Formats: sequence, structure tokens, C-alpha cells
Amino acid sequence: MADLDGASLADVKRWFIDKYGPNNAIVSLSGDITVTEAKTLMQKYFGAIPRGPVNNPAAADVPTLAAPKTIVMKDRVPAVELQRHWAVPGLQSPQLEALDLGASVLGGLASSRLDRILVREEKIATSVSANMQPFHRIGLMEIDATVKPGVDPALVDKRLDEIIADYLANGPTEDELRRAATKIVGSYIRGIENVSTQNEALAEGLLYNGDSNFYARNLQRYASVTPAEVKAAMQQWLGRPVLKINIEPGERPPMSRQRGRSPRKAPTSRSLRSSATCRRKARRSRSTSRT
Repeated sequence: MADLDGASLADVKRWFIDKYGPNNAIVSLSGDITVTEAKTLMQKYFGAIPRGPVNNPAAADVPTLAAPKTIVMKDRVPAVELQRHWAVPGLQSPQLEALDLGASVLGGLASSRLDRILVREEKIATSVSANMQPFHRIGLMEIDATVKPGVDPALVDKRLDEIIADYLANGPTEDELRRAATKIVGSYIRGIENVSTQNEALAEGLLYNGDSNFYARNLQRYASVTPAEVKAAMQQWLGRPVLKINIEPGERPPMSRQRGRSPRKAPTSRSLRSSATCRRKARRSRSTSRT
């Protein structure tokens, strides 16, 4: 954070001038408008803005931990929450759909592996989930389990590891994969039924993948991914060292003041999910810059 703390107002202004310009942005318009009208309006309101410097987005590999890591946090939660996190490829990866489907089979359905085993059969967790959040170049894979009151968290932790290991070794069944694909594709289609969200899908595809028709290829890919592809993708990325975050009921520890700032509150599981939701919404902005 030293670079951000040391940034001056001039530094921030220079960054925006360098990164936000007509040659580095996408504006998408939807509704009762023609191409001719759109060009006239764009010229009127944005035509005078000069081109900015050419922006060459930085490329980096998906980071991998050198070894598994566990962080224990205290917060005002009703029960112990166990989280697993991995960095995975993002929107530009050919494994995007396989990873998303793999997470859905594991913990994204009412009939998912984790829900069936930990919540309904063994009754040692009150809720479970698994999801992938895809961003431009990388994504985040997260698995959560809320421990049932009275149950030893170590038992749930052990069973999580065992179920994940079995899933990586054997992969999903054809039936599990089809149910997951049906849910994801159905939800996406319902989400782009209005003009505004259709516009959003076109803009996002052009921004992140250079193809406004990316959404259509994406949907076709969800329908054709095989169990073997899901198994291979999940083995490759979830077989690496994991970051475990265990959130236990208790008072948040005080944080030291830095440069006269008030202490910030430690994040709760709810705030962590809320911030992830905000990041997803931000990623889906209809007027976005390639930064």
C-alpha cells in the first residue's frame, strides 16, 4: 500500500489522463436509437476529447501460493465459517466455463456435492457454497462452509478436504454437469432478457475479449463442456496450495492507527461477499475503461 499512500493529487490526475481516453474506453448505447443518431451524439459529447496514450495492459500469470496457508479471524458471526480460496484463470481463459461449472457442481446447486453430504446427510454444516468469480485476467475460486453449532470445526475442515480431494480425483458425473450447465445458462438467458442487460453483455464481451458476440460463444461452450474437461481444470487449479480463512465468533481485534487514520473494521464474511458482489457489478459496467 506504500505506493497508494504516497500518491499525490497530481499522480492520481496523471493516472486518469493516461488510462482514460477515447482510444481506451467503450461506450455502449441501447434503446430506441439508430446508428446515425448514436454517432451524432457521441461526436457532440465526446468528440472534442483527444486521444490518450496507448495503453498496453500488463500481463501476469495466475499467482500460486508457495505452500498452503491458514488465517484465523474473529468476527461477530453466529457460527464458525470455513473458507477456501484459490486464484484461477479469468474471462480470457479457455477453461473459464469448465471452472465455473466445476464450482457449481461442487457447491453451487441445491443438489451439489457439498450440500448433499455436509448439510443433508452428515448434518455437520448449516450451509455450504462454491463459486468462481471471473475477472479480466484472473478469477477467484471460493468454497465456504458454515459449521453447525455444537460440531467441531476440525471435523468439518477435514470433511471439506476429503470431499474436495475425491472430487478432484474423480470429477463430476454427466448428470451433475448437465444440471449445472442448465442452471447457469438458464440464469444467464433470463438475465439478458431486457435491452439494458443485452447492451451490457455486448459491451463486456468487446471490452474483455475483443468480441461483442462473446456471450453467445460463452453459452455454447457451457452446453458442450465435458466431465473430463471439468475434472482436468479443477485438478490443475484446485490441486495447488490453498488459502484457508477460518472466521470464528468473537470480537474483532483493534487495528493500529496509520498516519492518523481511524482503525478500519475487520471484514465479516458478509462484507467479504458484499465486496465481491460490488466487484462483479463494477466489472459489468456498461461504460468501462481498459485499464
